[in-house]
Parts: sequence; C-alpha cells; structure tokens
Amino acid sequence: MSTQTSRTANPFPGLRPFQEDEDHLFFGREKKVKELLSKLQEGHFVAVMGASGSGKSSLVKSGLVSALQSGVMDSASGSWKVVTSTPGEHPMKNLAEAMHKLGMASEADFMWADDIENTLRQGPNGLVDVVAKSSLPSNTQLLVVVDQFEEIFRFAEIEKARNSGQRESQDFIDMLMHASQQRTVPIYVCLTMRSDFLEECTTFDGLPEAINAGQYLIPRMNTEELNAAITGPINAFGAEVSPYLLDLIHNDLVEQSDQLPLLQHALMRTWDYWKSLDQPNTPLGLEHYQHVGTLHLALSYHADEIYDSLPSDQSRKVCELVFKALTEKNAEHKEGVRRPTKMSDLVEISMVDFDQVAEVVEAFRAPGRNLLMPAVSEPLAPETVIDISHESLMRIWQKLVRWSLEEREVAHRYGNLVTRAQMWQSPVGGSLVSNPELKDTLYWMKDQQLHKGWAARYGGDFQQVIDYLQASKEGEKTQKVMVRRGKRVRVTAVILALALISAAVLAWNALQGRSEAEEAYTQAAAERDEAEAGRQQAMAETEEVRRQMALAAAQGFEAQGNQAAVELATMRADSLGELIALLQEQIELETQRADDNAELAASAQARVAVLDSLTQVYGVQLAESAEQRAVALAEARRLKAVTDAEILANQGYQLLRRNQVQRGKDLVLAAYDTNRVHDGPEFNAAIFQALTEAYVSTSRPSTYEAKFYLTEWPSASFHESSQKLAVSASYDQVRVSTSLDPLTFSDPISLGEPVIGLAWSKDGKYLFAGGRKYLYRIEVAIGEVRTLRLRGMGRRGVFYMQPVEVEGTEYVMYATDYNVGIVPMVEFGNEEDAAVVFTTPDFEYIRQLQLGPEGDIWLITDFTMMELSWNTRGSETNLRKGKQVVLRDLIGTNEEMFLEALAVSSTEVALGTTSGDVFLIPKDEITLRGNERLSIYRHSLHRDGITHLEFDKAGTRLLSSSFDHTSKLVLMEEGKIRLQEVNLDHKKSVWWGGFCNDYIVTLNGEESVRRWLTKPEELVASMK
Repeated sequence: MSTQTSRTANPFPGLRPFQEDEDHLFFGREKKVKELLSKLQEGHFVAVMGASGSGKSSLVKSGLVSALQSGVMDSASGSWKVVTSTPGEHPMKNLAEAMHKLGMASEADFMWADDIENTLRQGPNGLVDVVAKSSLPSNTQLLVVVDQFEEIFRFAEIEKARNSGQRESQDFIDMLMHASQQRTVPIYVCLTMRSDFLEECTTFDGLPEAINAGQYLIPRMNTEELNAAITGPINAFGAEVSPYLLDLIHNDLVEQSDQLPLLQHALMRTWDYWKSLDQPNTPLGLEHYQHVGTLHLALSYHADEIYDSLPSDQSRKVCELVFKALTEKNAEHKEGVRRPTKMSDLVEISMVDFDQVAEVVEAFRAPGRNLLMPAVSEPLAPETVIDISHESLMRIWQKLVRWSLEEREVAHRYGNLVTRAQMWQSPVGGSLVSNPELKDTLYWMKDQQLHKGWAARYGGDFQQVIDYLQASKEGEKTQKVMVRRGKRVRVTAVILALALISAAVLAWNALQGRSEAEEAYTQAAAERDEAEAGRQQAMAETEEVRRQMALAAAQGFEAQGNQAAVELATMRADSLGELIALLQEQIELETQRADDNAELAASAQARVAVLDSLTQVYGVQLAESAEQRAVALAEARRLKAVTDAEILANQGYQLLRRNQVQRGKDLVLAAYDTNRVHDGPEFNAAIFQALTEAYVSTSRPSTYEAKFYLTEWPSASFHESSQKLAVSASYDQVRVSTSLDPLTFSDPISLGEPVIGLAWSKDGKYLFAGGRKYLYRIEVAIGEVRTLRLRGMGRRGVFYMQPVEVEGTEYVMYATDYNVGIVPMVEFGNEEDAAVVFTTPDFEYIRQLQLGPEGDIWLITDFTMMELSWNTRGSETNLRKGKQVVLRDLIGTNEEMFLEALAVSSTEVALGTTSGDVFLIPKDEITLRGNERLSIYRHSLHRDGITHLEFDKAGTRLLSSSFDHTSKLVLMEEGKIRLQEVNLDHKKSVWWGGFCNDYIVTLNGEESVRRWLTKPEELVASMK
C-alpha cells in the first residue's frame, strides 16, 4: 500500500476515478476487492459491471490493481504488469499503444506500436503472441484492463455504417476471450462495463458466455462502507467529519446507488471550501457541504463556474464544441455515452488552433476540478486522448445536457442528408432538395458551421453532401428561369391585348374626325369618274364596315368606362386625380375637333358629365384624406414619442449596467414620464426592464431579504388570501414568510429530509410538504407536524403537491416518479400507503404535473402529455387518461428528456425545454385523437434549460425561470408570447419563480430569495 499523503492537497479525487497510487485513500471497498480477486483468480477473466457512477473504474484501478501489485493473489507468482486501454473508435490500435507505453516491445522483434498492432490483428492468438515475444520477464503476470468496454458497441455500429465487411469489434473480443482462456502465457483480462449495455453483448459470439462465467455486479455500499469511504480519507489528512454531515449524505444517497463520483466531487469541493476558511479545529459540517451545492448541485455549479471563467466568448464556444465531441446521446442510452477523442481531432472539429483547445481542456482538468482526463500531470499533445471524467457529468451539467441534445439533432439531420445524397448518386437515383426546404437547409448548414472535420464523426462523404446541395441550387435556378420565361410570355400577351384595345379606340376616334371628308371625297370621285364608280362603291362599303366595327368597339369601351367610373369612385384620391386630368385633356381635344360636328360635341358633353361626377367624388376624398392625414400625423408623432421613450430607457439601462446609477436612473424616469404622457403601453418591456434595473440598483436591501441556503430544486407555494409564502430551504427546512414587504421569514421548520414539494390548504391552516420518504402536514399557527409514510417514492420523492376537491372532500394531491396520489387534508394520519389514484406503466417516468385553474390536471411523462380527469365510483376514486399528445411528434425530436417544465392557464398549456424553448398549445385544439393540426407556438426564450414556468392568475403573463441566470416576464396575446420580455437577472441559476399578488418572487442559486415589483408606477414610487 502506498504511504504517500496524496498527489494533491485534497483527499478526494473528484469526478475522476481513483488511480493506482491513491489506494491509501480508497476506503470502504475491501470486501469487494477480495471478491473481485477471487473471481479473477478462478477464471482469468472478470467483467466488472454496474450502473453509471457505481465506482467500477475506481474499484479496478485503486482496488484490484493495487491488491495485485501487493502480492495478495497467492496462485499468481511473480510480478504484475497492468495495461489499461479503452476501445474508442480504434480498439486494436488503442490497445497496441497502451502495450507499447508499458515497454512490451523488444528491440529484436519490433519497436513500434504499429508492429504490436499488426501482430494483434493476425487472429485470436494475437495478444498471446505479443506477450510471448515481448521483453517482459518470464515470471511476469499481465492484466489487461479494458475500461469503458461499452464503447465497443458504438464502434460496432460505426463498422456497420461503413459497410466495409470488416468486424474488428468481433476480432477484438475473440482475441481477449482466447487470451483469458489459454494458460500457456499468464494473461488475465478485466472489463468494466455499464450494466445498461448488457443486452448488446448478445450480438457477439462468445461474449455472453464469458460474461456469464466471469461477471461481477458491483453491490451497493452499506452504511459502514459508506462511512469509511467518507471519513477514511478525511481522517488520513488529520481532519474530522460532523456526524450531522454523515447523516445528510446518507439521506442524499437514498435510492442513488450510481452517485459515488458525484459524492467524491461534492466532498472534494466541500474540503476545498472548508480549507479556505482556515479553521482546522472545526470539523467538516453541514454548512460547508451545503455551501458548495450538496451532492445534487455541486457538479453543475462547478462546471458553470469553470465555463464562466473562460476568458472570452470564443473560448466558451470552443468549450461547447469540445464537450459536444466528447459525448453522445442516443435513444437506447439516454444518459449518454462517452466519446474519448484525440486533441488533434478536437482541434479539427473546433476549427481553431491547438492552443485554444488546450486552454479549454486545461481549465477543466486543472487540480481541484478534474472534469476532463487525462490528469494534469500528462502534457497535452496532438495524440493525447481527452475524455470526460465520468458519465454523470452528461446528466448533471445542464449546459452539457442541452449541448448533447443539440448535437444529436444536428447529427440526425445531417445523417438524413447523407442518405439522400447517396440515393441521388446511386443508380436508382433520388430527388433533389427544393424550396423552401432547400433555403432552410442551406441556412441551417451555414448557421451550424458544419465542416469536413465534424462530419467525419458521423459517416458519409461530406463532399458528396455539398455536391448534392449544389446540384439542388442549380436545379432551383433552372426552375426559376423557366418560371420567369413563363411570366414574360404571359405579360407580353397582356400588353398585346391592351395594345389592340387601344388601337381600336384610337381608330374609332380617327374615323369620327374624318367621316365627313371621306364621304365628300367618295361622292366627288363618283361624279368625276364613272369608270371608277364600282371601285369607289366598294371602298365606301369597306369603310362603312370599318366604321361600324369601330363604333361597336367604342360603345363597348364607353360601357366599360361607365362601369369603371363606378369602381373608380372608391379609388384613392391620387388615382382619381390622375383620371380627372386625363378626362380633361380628352375633352379639350374633342372640343377643338368638334366644331359644328354634333356627334363629337355630344361625346364631349358626355365626358364632361362623367368628369363632374368624378370631381365630386374627388373632392369628398380629398377632404377625408386631409382628415386622415391629420389623424395619422398625430398618431405618428405619438408613436415617435413612445419610441423615443424606449430609446431613453435603453440608454438608461446601459448606464445602470455600467454603475452610472444616478444618470441612468434619471434617463429611465424620464422615459417612464414620456411614455405615460403620450399614452404608451402600460407594460412597455424596454421601460419596465430599465425600471427594474434602476430599482435593483437603488433599493437593493428590500430586494435581497431573507438570505439562506436552498435545497436541491427549491420550491415555493403562495397562499393568496393569507399573503403567505412557503419556501423549501436549507436542505430539510421549510420557512414561511411573515411579510412580503419587506420580504421576511419566520424561523425554520425542520423535517429531517429534503423538502421538494409544497402546497397550502385552501384555508391556509395547513402547509403540506413532500420529501423522499414522507408527506408532512404542518399546522402553521402552532407548529404541529404530522407525518405520513409513502412507498414507491422513486428517486425524487414527492416533487409536486396541490390542494384539490373531489366530491366535496378536500385532498392534497401529490406526484412521484411513477404515480399520482391524494391524501385527505383533515384525516391526515400516520398510516402507511396513501391512496394511489394513477400509476403510469413501468417505462413511463412522470416529469411534471400541474393542476389548471379549471381543475384540469395535466401530466408529462417520458413519451406523452396527457390530461387526467377524476373517475369516482362508490368509495373508489382514481384518475383516467383524457386528451393526450405524443411529445416526439409535438416537438420534432425523439429525445424524451427534452421537456422539463409545465404551466397551465385557462386556455393554454406551456411546456419548457432543456434547450430554453417554450411551446404553447391551445387547450381547445387538443383532442382525444392526439396531434392533428395543433396551432403550436414555439419561442426560444432562454439560452439554457428552463427550470420553472408559471402563469399569472389571469393567464395574461408568463414567468419562466432558467439555468441561464434569468427569469423572464412575458406578455401573452391570443395564445402567443408577445416578443416583449423583461429579464430579471441573477448571478446564478434561477430554480423557481412565481407570482405573489403584485410581486414576483424568485429562488436562485445565490442562496437567496428575491422579491420583484411588477407595477411600473410602484417601481417609480420606490425611487422617488
């Protein structure tokens, strides 16, 4: 056993596994190590299996390996060498490189990792041949540890997608199995694998049999072992642990068998904080543990802290790309799969230089952080493989959860493009992309900045996709040319038709003017030349025909003109003015030509009558237009003043953000007065935002009252008639407000376990609280607490509570992971098993439950959103399913973790997502048939996951809270979010936000409760 104190100044490794030289800090697993040694000794093969976070890698590295090197396996004489590898996307190559680093290549036979790899690939005996030819002493026992063996299954999927016919994954497994079964060369094989991948083993020959014989499923740690794992390292460093802290940690780990790395990380952070206080005689206690966020929040807080500390927006973008590359989510394994990646590949994916990627990696693997591997002691090089320290980071850090979901959606859409491009270039052929899909796809490609290095991770020929889209663009250009040509042909036809009509009219006018002269000319010609009589007669007849045709056309034109006059009476004044000017010109010309011609004079007179009627219409419209212009001008001036007020408000807001408080406040108050004088909207988002900032800057004490530690996912419940607000706080405590102005709270009520759900009785006499094991009824006036034990509480316990009335009896309704129940408010006793009125199928996990203002109950599971209704028969009461929507159809993704917040008004259902989006669904459009033609409205409200949604009582405002450090107040208009929003900024994540009459109250990661004014006039009054 090692005698060193530690490789660092902290007794806990954090998120990464314990290493071989940290066995002196590895407590509480002694029995498991012995069992593992026995299993390995028996069959030379052991598969260490367990849930994510059960401590597989630590048990092997700091337990099994350290024990072997201490000589505890009697039957294995000689020294031990251990080679550790992960499959990744190159299992043979990775194992060869690990063996080369161990010094197994002899100078006589081969020196390089490539030579070892070639030998490994020669067949099932490859590993045996490498060891037999190596430079290791003859009495050396070799243990081959394949950590994160589940990566081999993803590699097999990549092989299948490549369709190359090679099965390196099967060859790799065959080689390991053969090496452990032969006895010529002393080789032992140890795999670590997540138990949720057990089913995939059946797709490989020989692997199920080997695992059946050598499986070691890690059991949960009992109380004694857990105490040793906590106190042992701390005592080794000469410090003590408070017994209250031990009790609290035990409660945190109830039904949380996969949380050991999270515990190690929380203890690492707790130790650092305790050390910073420089109070060596004080034991590590509750206050230190709660300060860092406890088991449940410490990791997310820490990761956010590192991310926020990166020096620039560009480095934070690189961070996002790096973590997207290192993780993957899929439908089979919702928690995610690790993807160890070389630095050179991360550089290519991020499209920046090596130093910029290294800056991010170093930040996350620094001592006291350890969120990325390898350890900081190993220098970074292009061939260095980077990996996250543990899978728990993928489900705890909300930014990474969102990034993984985004990456999955992008990869899925890119995969569809690859398939379509391959089909297009195949002999069968396929269709090109057409608009509007083409425009959307090109914009998406540009927005996502997809490139060859990124695409290499997901298969397919990236250039083939580019060629496919380019061909689609060319196809669209050809289509546009043909459309334009068609339009030109149609326009030309119309112009020709109009020209013919115009020619007919002009011909008629000309004939009218020449008719007398032509008749006289015809008569004179007949008298002068009888010989020409026949010809002149024919000419006269021809001209008469033309005249009749022109007259008919003119009569038709006049009829159209009369109808046009009626229609034009409703035209704009400027159009009528143009028509009147044209008529006046025609009248003047006809009058000049008419002389004594009665027909032309009559025509001119008729036109004068039309002109008079149009002039009257024109005059009326001129008057109306002037009045309208005056009204429009006044409205334009008013709107300009309101816009100026918004500009002033924005200027004041920026000054306030730069700590120029007085100047900023003056501009904001001037903006408010300007908006009010010019009848601007009562709730102007820009002005309200600036007023809120000015209020916080000038009246901070009244905003930040009641500081105290908040539990995981703190909740609150407001009782309107009594004006009391209950808040879950300080892990196992509930506090009730004694005043909202200023915000103050009574002494805490301790319940002994985390408080998650809260609800008031209708009369405000009782406060109900839900924990992980019990329901509590608190009679607030006298402080009496009654307890009801529940079973089947799931991981979260009672996460939702609400008073309901069924058949005249008052109940408190509660929700756990898999069922919804009700408990009588008055007859609340100590009996077990409160009535369960609705239970989901085993595979459906209840994510959210909300009671609407009409008594309607809405529930979100993994797969659906449904409305529940009461079904009472005799003495039995239960809930039955009603309207429902399939979530993946609703939001366009198969990711079940996507929806995490729910709010219900009288007309709308609002859903909040882990990516910061809000979906709004009209209740009256949801039918029993599901998702047919729903008018779904989607708005990207936040930059990170939404933690809580709440409508105000009228359903006209929506308050959303988020991990992005803000709550946002938005207006609702006809089932949509008006694009006006007010940021209520915090320094850390906002866990809950709700309406308390004229106030908004938020619970945030700064371990405080904030109260916000919601009326502009009150904000102004508070600053004057």
